[in-house]
Amino acid sequence: MLKRLNQYDDRNVISSFMPAKKQVTINDRGINRLALAITFVLHLLVLIIYFPSKKIEVTVEPVLYRVPVRMEINKIKPKKVFKKRSVNVVKKKNLAAKKNVAKMVKKDEGKPTSLPGDRDLPKVATSFSPVYPKAALNNNWTGKVALLVSVDRAGMPVKVEVLKSSGHEVLDDNFRKTVLNFYKFKPRRIMGEDVPGKIKLYYVYD
Repeated sequence: MLKRLNQYDDRNVISSFMPAKKQVTINDRGINRLALAITFVLHLLVLIIYFPSKKIEVTVEPVLYRVPVRMEINKIKPKKVFKKRSVNVVKKKNLAAKKNVAKMVKKDEGKPTSLPGDRDLPKVATSFSPVYPKAALNNNWTGKVALLVSVDRAGMPVKVEVLKSSGHEVLDDNFRKTVLNFYKFKPRRIMGEDVPGKIKLYYVYD
């Protein structure tokens, strides 16, 4: 008996210290509130799905900036247009030029350019061998002298120039004086008329 009592007392003591289980009871009013809340949430989900939120449109106004622009006007020169000449015109001009040349040739053919007896240069008519100077003989001087003789219309020597010296002035002067004093010439003749001219003369002292 004592053992049973002790066991019973132990159970009571333990049960006194253990918390008691709460029993939740829902009445009709709570069920109605819960149903309302569930239906509200469902309706809200349907609205969100079938009626999406409005799109937000953002309009940006364009900003205008003033940029300085420098304009230059360049004059364009018109291109020269060369007209192509027809072949007939060119041929006509060539024929006209040939005819003019032919006429000029015929005119020149009518006038003689020279006559018998004409001379391009004066010719020696009379000559004289120079006397060997004594100084040249004593010193045994030799050489070749070249002279340029100017002849007038009458065939007389007017001027005598030494073109090439013999190397000795005595010999050069001797031949120059001989030509001036003793030589005679046939003057230059053009179209039958005597005109002044020049001739070259050579003499060798040896």
